[in-house]
Amino acid sequence: MKLLKYLLVALVGLFALHNAYDIDEWHNLISEMAPNASFIEDFDNNVRELLAEDPDYFDYVPKINFNCKVEPSPQKPTSVHKLRPGDINVVAALGDSLTASLGSKAKTILGLLIEYRGRSWSIGGDDSLEKLITLPNILKKFNPNLKGYTLGKDLMFLAKQGKGLNVAVSGQEANHIPDQARRLVQRLKEDKSVDFENDWKMVTLFIGGNDLCRYCDDMNKHSPKAYINDIQQGLDILYKQLPRTFVNLVSVLRVQDVKLLNKGLVCKTLHKMGCECAAYPKSAEAEKTLVSFQQAYQQGVEDLINSKRYDGRDDFTVVVQPFLKEMTIPRNAKDNLDFTFFAPDCFHLSTKGHSSAAIGLW
Repeated sequence: MKLLKYLLVALVGLFALHNAYDIDEWHNLISEMAPNASFIEDFDNNVRELLAEDPDYFDYVPKINFNCKVEPSPQKPTSVHKLRPGDINVVAALGDSLTASLGSKAKTILGLLIEYRGRSWSIGGDDSLEKLITLPNILKKFNPNLKGYTLGKDLMFLAKQGKGLNVAVSGQEANHIPDQARRLVQRLKEDKSVDFENDWKMVTLFIGGNDLCRYCDDMNKHSPKAYINDIQQGLDILYKQLPRTFVNLVSVLRVQDVKLLNKGLVCKTLHKMGCECAAYPKSAEAEKTLVSFQQAYQQGVEDLINSKRYDGRDDFTVVVQPFLKEMTIPRNAKDNLDFTFFAPDCFHLSTKGHSSAAIGLW
């Protein structure tokens, strides 16, 4: 037990030297945990509990009747305000590990290094809607020739600039959004399957969880003002350079609830490194500040979009999607927290979590 405590302290101390984790830090921590018997046992116990709660945990498909029948426009619209689902030709996404689908189907500790981008709620295109609910799989029902969605999985450290039109990078913050936006524009221009000028593009931007997870390390860097400025810079790039584009701007979620998910050795260790400000607030006052930042992030993006800054073109719009704004952790039939919505790290989303987010966005 003393050796285990020493190892935990050493691992946490190693990464406490940084005020934010990146891909290399996450990789190093998981690599340190993977051969340790205590971490393996804890992870395996967590997976067994998740499967006992929901035997379809790794391949969850909600029982829904998707019978929407909306024909594409008879002629390709020139106004974004006349856009139908079948008119969308290309999907793309910006964000962090929640858009990269990090660890969503992890069956071992090392699985927490894998980004299952093909299963991402906003940009994944693996399988079909009957087997996996994602926004692209829904849109395929209206346009089978949809382009841009990501497929398959990758080791996270091999996707430090995203993959394809999913330019999300695990661990990144709002200050990375301008660079992600530039990268997306360039990739859209270079993609020979995309008619850059004429294809209608749906771009989903979701960022801010890591900013809130680290707000207490640098309150200026992660202030609401800085966050909104970063989002504005990214949207400005898209607005100035992308024709025929519909942007989903998804509100940041309630990061303060991470503390409720502190469960077991693996999850507690990862939370300590990846989201200490929310998982282990230093005081009640610190937690109040976190909540005030989160609410200011949400209100700030709404004010930005309501300012009509992006209403000057008929072929471009940004719509705030607030479905995560007041979302709390779901509970099971016994009124306990339902961990099956989360990956085995108790932090990232599971297949059920991604499916639910896709439905919310739709």
